[in-house]
Amino acid sequence: MFGSGADFFAAATHDLMSPDNRSFLALVLGSGFVLLVGFWGARRLMRALPDSYGEASPPTDAERDGVTAASREAVAAMLQAENLDATQFERRLGQAIDMLAKLRTRLADACPAALALVDAGDFAAARAALRNGRDPRGVGPDQAKREARLYTAAAVIDQIKLDYRGAAENYDVAATLVSQVGEEEARGQEWRLRIEQARALVGDATVKGNADSIGPALAVYDKALELAPRRAAPHAWAQTQMHRGDALLAGGLAAAEPRLVEDAVQSYQAALEEWTRRATPFEWARAQHNLGEALRRLADFDSGVERLQPAADAYRAALSAWTREAAPDLWAMTQGGLGDALAVIGAHTGDGDTLREAIAAYQAALGELRREIAPQEWAQIQNSLGVALEALAEHEHREGDYGAKPLKLAVEAFQHALEGRSAETDPAQYAATSVGLGDSLLSLGEHEAETNPEYGADLLARAAEAYRGALKVRDAITPQEVARIEINLAYALGLSWTGARDDALLDEALAHVEDAIALLRESGDAEHLAAAEAARRNILDARRGEAA
Repeated sequence: MFGSGADFFAAATHDLMSPDNRSFLALVLGSGFVLLVGFWGARRLMRALPDSYGEASPPTDAERDGVTAASREAVAAMLQAENLDATQFERRLGQAIDMLAKLRTRLADACPAALALVDAGDFAAARAALRNGRDPRGVGPDQAKREARLYTAAAVIDQIKLDYRGAAENYDVAATLVSQVGEEEARGQEWRLRIEQARALVGDATVKGNADSIGPALAVYDKALELAPRRAAPHAWAQTQMHRGDALLAGGLAAAEPRLVEDAVQSYQAALEEWTRRATPFEWARAQHNLGEALRRLADFDSGVERLQPAADAYRAALSAWTREAAPDLWAMTQGGLGDALAVIGAHTGDGDTLREAIAAYQAALGELRREIAPQEWAQIQNSLGVALEALAEHEHREGDYGAKPLKLAVEAFQHALEGRSAETDPAQYAATSVGLGDSLLSLGEHEAETNPEYGADLLARAAEAYRGALKVRDAITPQEVARIEINLAYALGLSWTGARDDALLDEALAHVEDAIALLRESGDAEHLAAAEAARRNILDARRGEAA
């Protein structure tokens, strides 16, 4: 009786499973574990990665022990205002303490007054003390070096305060001061300060959401390339190309501008012209990974798979250097990216072997990724695994072998993903995962109802509950998505009614279909509107049949 509704359900399910909302923005080392994931996930993961442009060596235990309780408490208070989850909070706090440890060593000789203020937790006053009454213009070389160190310290304080734009301004002054020294060594110091200035601007864009900082960041990277010409400083030139690519990728994704992502690809490829697996394995793998990310993002723009095979090749290249034993976190991250690329290729081409390879990549990542360390990333990859398993089940169904096993595994994956997602803090992601769970349960229930009615009825009831969960956060998704979920829910209720003959199920199904029709009319979706109206007629026919 729900033939038209079933047709609409199939179309809606396909649309909901498509990766049309993948705005996964990469920060510094862009990454993606999941087909439907927000920019925040990349930011959290990237902050945990090693950075070849940071301090030459980590702080010593003695330096860390020197960080005072007052400064630790001040940092904690600032981070609490950022509404971070527990994992993010601990990670960011640890990074800030490391920065403070190194900063204290610098300030001990350069500016004891600022050190005392840092130790008291008064970072704003410490920054002011470092800049108070200073005029960087017209100073001699020795004074320029001293002033540059103070402005650099002020920039670090800004970074601890999460004031990325302020940090960029201080790095700019420090670099300008160093440029006045005129020594060859100073050229390298200016290059490093320009890199830090640009990275601070990218942080202002990606962490703080100030997209207009990307343009200035790119201009600073261009200046850094002039300071590190390829022939004279090939490694620094490659590093600059790498960072420039990161900024281009971030800007391109934020502005939905594929041209910038194309430029990012070229920057990563340029870095790979200098870096080799044998001479610089970590940097080479990092560039390969980011190249894979950029190529995968380009595929999002043109809705094809031509870019995805080269992306998968780049991820595989990165995995050849980032082994599980040597770099487990990076290995897991790259497995996730490889899974993303392969999952889209497999779903687009209907290639079951490619889908199985994607599933294996996700499962490999989950074998290393620890839920207690990265709960939200763990949830993301579980969601990706569920989407890939659903696609495999659909493929097996087309091949005449009903995909019950992958569907059951998909249900497990989506249930795990929901354990790490909250309707309150991540409503859009919660809705997407709830829909995935509902789709898998609905497909299973429809099949099982024929041979095991009691089990099938339970599955259909669970599917309906999953869709209701998604509708609880309807304000976080588009009206068309809400309409699709309501039609799917109505279809699940209709199938349940077929077995139970409970009129309350039909009443709820009709209410959801009518709401979906209103939403589709408002959005002008004529194609799906016709199918929804046919579903309503079927429900009304069923009610009249029962009354007779």
